[in-house]
Amino acid sequence: MERDMISPVHLMDMGYGNNSTSYYTNLNYSIVMTTTGATATDYTNVKVYVYTGSSIYSAFTSSEASFTLSPTPTPTPDPNGGSGGGGGGGGGAPSADIKTDSYGKVLETYTKTSSGGKATITIPKGTVAKTSEGKPLESISIMSMKPISGTIALYDLRPDGATFDPEITFTVTYDPKDVPEGKVIVIRMYDGKKWIELKTTVDTVKHTATAKISHFSTFALFLEKKPSTTPAPTAAPTAAPTPIPTTAPPVPPSPDGGSKWPLVILIMMTVAIVVLLGYYYQRRDGNNGI
Repeated sequence: MERDMISPVHLMDMGYGNNSTSYYTNLNYSIVMTTTGATATDYTNVKVYVYTGSSIYSAFTSSEASFTLSPTPTPTPDPNGGSGGGGGGGGGAPSADIKTDSYGKVLETYTKTSSGGKATITIPKGTVAKTSEGKPLESISIMSMKPISGTIALYDLRPDGATFDPEITFTVTYDPKDVPEGKVIVIRMYDGKKWIELKTTVDTVKHTATAKISHFSTFALFLEKKPSTTPAPTAAPTAAPTPIPTTAPPVPPSPDGGSKWPLVILIMMTVAIVVLLGYYYQRRDGNNGI
């Protein structure tokens, strides 16, 4: 780490007790360093030292860490957009008009509109709004900047790093003439390294693009290729298999429509039995008469 980035931070330990026993509590510190003039590069083997002033434990140090400094894009003020007051408040110099309590909770729903009336910030009542230092947020500004390549609008929301819980609404009105055929609008946020796409709701009737944001940074309306709406190809219907015919089992003939041979045979057998019985009795009677 370059020495011009090292700043002494005086921290105070906390303890209480009597002559025999002492009790200590853990304190969490948020350390903010000024990186003005620092080189935009990767920093490794970074340590934080805490000096307590105690003769026993004079200093503590953290484990090694690393971080990267990236240059922030410098927006150019848009001469057509301006940065003065207008709408629900100016887009340039902030004014202390957000009503919050000591914890940063917004007491009344607050709306801020850029000077050109195209960008609007809405902070609902009950939102916890704080500065990057964790103090209650008192004012905001919307800076309309000259669009960069691939965008149709660019805004710098200040103070930089202000946070909101839950998310607030950021809405931008656009000119439909700026959106060519086959293009759609997407709101993106610059996080210091790259542009991050936000979930964007576009109203093609009112010509507005809206996104939810949790902190201030630089935001832009990008133009992207419209997603294809061609339906996915469907498979051709498969013909049902032709059923294989099966041979039905023979149906026994009905009594009145079937063959007559069994009946003929039965009659012949009956006649034969009668003839034999007649012949038998004739023979027996003849023998008895001799």
